[in-house]
Amino acid sequence: TYGRVFAADGDNSNTDINNLIETKEFISPPLRPQNTECPCCAQPVPVPALRATIVNAKLRPVEEKILRAVWAGDGLPVSSERIFDAMYVDDPDGGPSSRRMYAALKVALCHLRKRLEGSGVGIENAGYRAGYRLVLGGK
Repeated sequence: TYGRVFAADGDNSNTDINNLIETKEFISPPLRPQNTECPCCAQPVPVPALRATIVNAKLRPVEEKILRAVWAGDGLPVSSERIFDAMYVDDPDGGPSSRRMYAALKVALCHLRKRLEGSGVGIENAGYRAGYRLVLGGK
């Protein structure tokens, strides 16, 4: 269950525990479609599995790591930092500088999106600084 936290006195800089109020509203994640449309015949087909998507799209290792990280978000936004962790999991130094990580992510994401075209799986920007989200059933 997800809720939102607000300051009771309206001052968001006052983080005293007694000043915080949590709402009980439920924010549901986006649902995955049960079927997607075949790009060739436009008939409904089941949503592809992750491994089948990786194999059919012939993803490179870094593209696979990005897709796995975004897929793990289950339709919710996944931060760039989480994707960096997946991309550089084998690097003992944690990867290059932040600037180079962002550049590498942008290039790999561009290639990944091209390889996923027509598969019924996509990755979209979730918003400014919100990260990336998995989209199933799209073009």
